[in-house]
Amino acid sequence: MENGQRFASYDTVDFQKPDLNMETTRAEARIGKDFEIKLSFENPLPVQITGGQWYIETSGANPKSKIIPNTAIVPEGKEVHTSFKLIPYREGVCRVSATFRADMLSGVRGMGDIRVVE
Repeated sequence: MENGQRFASYDTVDFQKPDLNMETTRAEARIGKDFEIKLSFENPLPVQITGGQWYIETSGANPKSKIIPNTAIVPEGKEVHTSFKLIPYREGVCRVSATFRADMLSGVRGMGDIRVVE
């Protein structure tokens, strides 16, 4: 018998995201000289990752922001990766922030600092 009452509930689910690895080609960068940064993480999903984009933001280097499409098809347990170049324009610390987003996985984030000398 229906009594007109309604019931609603919700669950909070926290997904564990993979670690984003960030590597540079050298320990310190020089003003006006480009250097490469490599980003990677392991696909934690039981399906392949297709598409998606890397969103890059920097301070103290050009370009200040960059979007890199992921063109690879990455099977389960394999590495998703990209690389790009930056040119520092001031001495000190260059901070790099990166995020990966795709339809089946988003919110993979990482941040790193690179020391810039003259």
